Amino acid sequence: VSILACRFFAAITGSAIAATAAIGGIMIPIMREKNYEDTFSAPLIACGGSIGPNIPPSIPPLLYGTMAGVSVGNLFIGVFIPGFIMGLGLTFYSYSVGKKRLYVGRETKASRDERIRTGKDALLALIMPIIIIGGILSGIFTATESGAIACAYAIIIGGFVYRELKPSKMFDLFVDCAKSTGQVLIVVSCASLFTWVITVAQVPQTVSALLSSTVSNKYVLLMIINVILLIAGTFIDTTSALVIFTPLFLPLVKAMGIDLIHFGLVMAVNLTIGMCTPPLGVCLFVSGSIAKVSLKDQMRDLL
Repeated sequence: VSILACRFFAAITGSAIAATAAIGGIMIPIMREKNYEDTFSAPLIACGGSIGPNIPPSIPPLLYGTMAGVSVGNLFIGVFIPGFIMGLGLTFYSYSVGKKRLYVGRETKASRDERIRTGKDALLALIMPIIIIGGILSGIFTATESGAIACAYAIIIGGFVYRELKPSKMFDLFVDCAKSTGQVLIVVSCASLFTWVITVAQVPQTVSALLSSTVSNKYVLLMIINVILLIAGTFIDTTSALVIFTPLFLPLVKAMGIDLIHFGLVMAVNLTIGMCTPPLGVCLFVSGSIAKVSLKDQMRDLL
């Protein structure tokens, strides 16, 4: 349930950190009540949250598509497949561990009436990703415009249907939004400066020449890039890594005849794994702070 909730929430926000914080704040205390170990719950939520950027609509494909000049809609379709596989694998793993450790959920199954009632309550919120993806793929609005559509839809549903979004809260929400947007823009601006420096220093050309002279097979090249991105993801946040490595590898990938949509998925999946791997592993720090467990204590189940 935690993993599925992370995937649904990430489909609305497109952010691994937001999914980890929101779902972790709800599910970790519930799991603790059911005698789940915090050292299992925290990394489970972190890994579930890190799948988020691979469930469309999500930020990494949008950023890559903008920089590489490829269809964001096609990237959203493609990135769903690895995201779905990652979620499925994590679900099977957590189920097998839970069975071995005798973790349990509710004592009784939800009644039919309860499922219908809660399903109706959640329906309007759950169709938001469908509206966003459907609008982009049908050409009704662009990927950028989908953010404004999602905000407008959330305000209407939250304010007039669920009646939880009060006008008095709006100012604080706008301030929080400005802060989080500002943080991302500062990171992107610094990464853009770094990209300019390595471009002026002709680092991409040097790397491309080195790899071109030593690698002639595109599959070997993809494997090398995979390893580089996996390592980079543990030290650099996803947004910065995308801004740095996309212009670095793009000329080489084009020269090797690798499909740019495929390459975008490779980048998105690889770099989001870094969100739940030390030492950066931002999702681990978020879930660890909620569960009040250290990074060291999370390592056994995280691995």
